[in-house]
Amino acid sequence: MPLSKMLPSRALLRKDWRMTRSLFLVFASFITFASTLTLAYNIVSYRAAEGAWLGGLRASHRLLESSSGFHGAAMVLFAIMMGVVSMGLERDKGTLSVLLGMPYSRRDILSSKAVVSLLQISLPFIANALLMTLLLRTNQGVNFPFGVGAIWSWAVHSVLVLTFVLCVTLLASTVSGKMLGAAFLALVILFFPFGMYALVHVNATQWQTTGLISHGQGLFWHFSDLFSDAANYLTVPLWLIDFPAVVAVNSIVHVDMNVIELVFANSVWSFVVVHPYVLYLLLAGLCLGLYTWAQKWFAGTELNMMMNCWRCPACVGSLA
Repeated sequence: MPLSKMLPSRALLRKDWRMTRSLFLVFASFITFASTLTLAYNIVSYRAAEGAWLGGLRASHRLLESSSGFHGAAMVLFAIMMGVVSMGLERDKGTLSVLLGMPYSRRDILSSKAVVSLLQISLPFIANALLMTLLLRTNQGVNFPFGVGAIWSWAVHSVLVLTFVLCVTLLASTVSGKMLGAAFLALVILFFPFGMYALVHVNATQWQTTGLISHGQGLFWHFSDLFSDAANYLTVPLWLIDFPAVVAVNSIVHVDMNVIELVFANSVWSFVVVHPYVLYLLLAGLCLGLYTWAQKWFAGTELNMMMNCWRCPACVGSLA
């Protein structure tokens, strides 16, 4: 099968791009300001201080290590909005039924929106990674606390995580009939583990403070750590906001291949370090699975069955 047959229609791609280009420009401007423009400003500040102040460059390094706080939350919300707007506007304006009356399958409609949204997520990170790499190459006298590898690791990780968020949102959009409903459903799916962790942790902390479980502190800390791990690994936005696993330890005893032994609370703890590429591969597989699920769900709705029945020869013959 030629590649032109596998890709969505150009007309659909142009329509979907025009529909969400305003949101794309805002997202691209935000990423550029947070990464490239901030790094350029920090380089100028470093040269003005004649290398005596590294605070700005360390701030850029922290952004690359973990898009914490406002940056990470804003990226996740932008990805949710892209997935919701691309499908929700079609339903709210009533243009989805018009598209289904044209020679486009539901697979073409959803794949076009997925391709456009993926491009709008990826292009700002690729462009800013190239610009930041250029800044590092052209400022040899600056003592950068990070290298080119950290820049591209940040870009790849962010694109993968936001792609997962996008796939979850597209799946929610195929289930919900309205834009606000899809946004709410996507937020519930993505933030539910964090909400459960916060609810249990805050209540358990309050119980310990008031002395209600003063005799079960060991059990409390066990469940607190358990919920903390679950929140870090099950909540996708936390992967973006703070994806390097940070463990408060007194000292590192031994490092051997992928096993690290740490001293914590006068005990030696062993941790198996999972290579980031394994997590990236798992995340990519989850994205593909969610997209396939969304395609099947979108193709199996009642409206699609009605359209297929309308086009079948038996129904057309009965109406003649």
